[in-house]
Amino acid sequence: MKYFAKMNVFALLACIPLVVFAQLEVNVYRISRVTGLDLDIIVKAPWIAFLIAAVLGLILFPFYIRKHLGRHSVDGWLLILWIPYFFLFAGTIGRLLPVMHAGEDPGPGTGMLLLMVMFFYPIYVLMTLMFAQFKWDFGVEADQ
Repeated sequence: MKYFAKMNVFALLACIPLVVFAQLEVNVYRISRVTGLDLDIIVKAPWIAFLIAAVLGLILFPFYIRKHLGRHSVDGWLLILWIPYFFLFAGTIGRLLPVMHAGEDPGPGTGMLLLMVMFFYPIYVLMTLMFAQFKWDFGVEADQ
């Protein structure tokens, strides 16, 4: 049961970069209207935030996996366990911040873009699982 809770914590943490990207991508017009920033800057922001979060995740998640999860036969579940958390967060944020102005609706290609990113996101999770299995000694010998 403890391992299942740790798997869920990883899935929760793994879905955060995708939730941030999705919310920034869907709410581009609202963010532009509220902040007064140029739309060109706001359109690039989700990609920059997603890349930063993804790189930080590729660096930090393997340490979490190695310390708390180890290597088990149920690691394959981690590839899909983030999906319920993604929909939970996206639905909660959608209910807390509803669209109040017709001009805040996302563009017509946003849904296809999010589907494409969600389709390839398990590859990112797989990469973090693979990086957790590597030995990163960088040529430094450990004290015996």
